[in-house]
Amino acid sequence: MKEMMKKYTGIALGTVLGILTLSSCDKDDDHVGANPPDEVKQVFEAQYPNMNPKWDFEWGNYEAEFFYTGTHAEWNMPLNRVEAEAFYTSGAQWIKTEFDVTSYYSVAADQVVIPAKVRETVAREAGGRHVDEVKIIDLPQGETDFYRVEIDNEPNDVYLNVKFDGSLFQ
Repeated sequence: MKEMMKKYTGIALGTVLGILTLSSCDKDDDHVGANPPDEVKQVFEAQYPNMNPKWDFEWGNYEAEFFYTGTHAEWNMPLNRVEAEAFYTSGAQWIKTEFDVTSYYSVAADQVVIPAKVRETVAREAGGRHVDEVKIIDLPQGETDFYRVEIDNEPNDVYLNVKFDGSLFQ
């Protein structure tokens, strides 16, 4: 009986230690619920008024997670309750915003958010494989905005960068 108790105690201790070890291996620099400097909040609010973000601090940058509803002025594209993530440096410089438009991809009739040329490129490159995710990457002025597409290809998914005109680039 004592041998059995020792065995189960050892198993329980090993399990607890394993769980504690694995839980400490989370992202290096991830601070969920971070409170960014006022300058970062002001830049975000100017870009995305009334959006109520949840802030994180990852890899030295601030990330605002929010749901975007409105017409994106640069693209004249209406988006409705799209998950978005905006990234800023500690010095309040905007890095990029990612808009998850996967739900628009599943509606073939939608040609506004995901134009026909982009759909054709994705379909050709996917070759019948499942498209897991479609994001629009919005970059600072002077840089080319694009679609980032994730195609299921276990064990290594394929990622495409597709310009608004349907052309691929690295």
